[in-house]
Amino acid sequence: MSFLKFADDAAMYDSTPLDNMFIIENLPSAPEAFLKVYIYARMLCMHPELGGIEELSRALRLDMDVIDSAFAYWERAGFVRRVADNPLQYVMLSVRGGTVNAMDRDYYKYRDFNGELQALFPAGKLMHPAQYAMANDWLNVLGFSQDAAIELVRGTISLSRSKNPDPARIFKAADKRAAQLADAGVTDAEGVKRELAKDERVDALARELTRQFGMLRAPSMPEQRLAAKWLNRWGLAPEDVLEACDATVKAHNPTFAYLDTILENRRSSNGSYGKMQEIFRAMGAHRQPAPEQCRWYEELLEEGFEHGTIELAAKQQSRRASPSFEGLDFLLGKWRERGLYKYADAEEFVTRGQALLGEFNGILRAAGIEKKPTEDDLTAYESWKQALPIEMIQFAAESAAGRSYPVSYMHGLIERWQAAGIDSLEAAKAAAASPATSRPAAQQKPNPALSYEQREYRDEDFDGDAFMEEARRMMEQNRVTDGEGQHGSY
Repeated sequence: MSFLKFADDAAMYDSTPLDNMFIIENLPSAPEAFLKVYIYARMLCMHPELGGIEELSRALRLDMDVIDSAFAYWERAGFVRRVADNPLQYVMLSVRGGTVNAMDRDYYKYRDFNGELQALFPAGKLMHPAQYAMANDWLNVLGFSQDAAIELVRGTISLSRSKNPDPARIFKAADKRAAQLADAGVTDAEGVKRELAKDERVDALARELTRQFGMLRAPSMPEQRLAAKWLNRWGLAPEDVLEACDATVKAHNPTFAYLDTILENRRSSNGSYGKMQEIFRAMGAHRQPAPEQCRWYEELLEEGFEHGTIELAAKQQSRRASPSFEGLDFLLGKWRERGLYKYADAEEFVTRGQALLGEFNGILRAAGIEKKPTEDDLTAYESWKQALPIEMIQFAAESAAGRSYPVSYMHGLIERWQAAGIDSLEAAKAAAASPATSRPAAQQKPNPALSYEQREYRDEDFDGDAFMEEARRMMEQNRVTDGEGQHGSY
């Protein structure tokens, strides 16, 4: 038997028959290579002397894989039926599907559906019978509508982000998603579109997170599942998740799991996450708290700090050029030393400090000093105010103007005045006019080389013949010594 022949009711002689209905229904959607194979195959039915399937492959310059896929495609479409495998034989069916065979009717029923599925892939990426069978199972077993199945494949291709998607991989992924959708009762086109839109949001978020984390790869399936949990189960917006990435800066290798811990902490009922958000807002830092920072906050509360005290410290940090969590921790450490745990005590301290800052800044600027005082400077200024007239402090600032470290100079100058008992402006100016008296003489450190017992001389040691005799003896000794040195040098 020849490789190909017409069915009894499908043959036309003296030409290669091609029904107009075939052209209308298949030219828009069927792959070009498959159309070539089908038309050439119809001609071979009229002229079997032209050869078999190998000659068809050579004539059309198509690989045998493409030829096999083409016949599988037309078999699914209801235009061809395989009648033998060894040797391979096909029968060309009526274009109008006029046969009464049940299999023929089934092929013809899904012909347009199969064609639409193939049209979703680029030229050269051909579906195989296994993929057609899988799609038909979605319809007959899972209960999908044809439109829903097409939307499923189209959405899966979109999620793959591949410019040249492979049907085998696409259908493998789509088959898993089809089972999940069917379990959820989603088998209509609109429902599939809605669920795939969620999948696309998940995929976009997961890819953006890998970029934020510096991962030069696509997100893994576990990472995709975490992203789906945050968006679909917890109802978070993608912006909320991306904002939480700021809290991963403390991690050497930030991961989805670390981010999941942060987001889980946010949902927890202990409230530390929300309270730390308030702290960061007060500090002017637009970031999400890390788990370590939430634990830091809880430890402060256990230590006795009130939330208002911590928030007040954060507001003080916001006045700095570069407020930071480390700076906040340092400031609270200073307040701990002063016992400022209660909000009322801390507020009174801050209010008093702001008043002192305003006063001290005024004194410094009046003297031409452009320096922002530190907390230690304000503490010193407060003690000066209690011991000295304000005019003396102003005079100390004027004396410090032009110095590299003016406030440090003021510290030293006022300490010298206090050591000398100077407590009036006139006395301070007088001391400044006499530098020798304004600064106590430096005490010379003892020389350890001179720390030995020395002979004490008396007046009688230098009187009379005894003194002269001793002098002659020493001169004679020196002369002998000098003579020996000269002799030794020759």
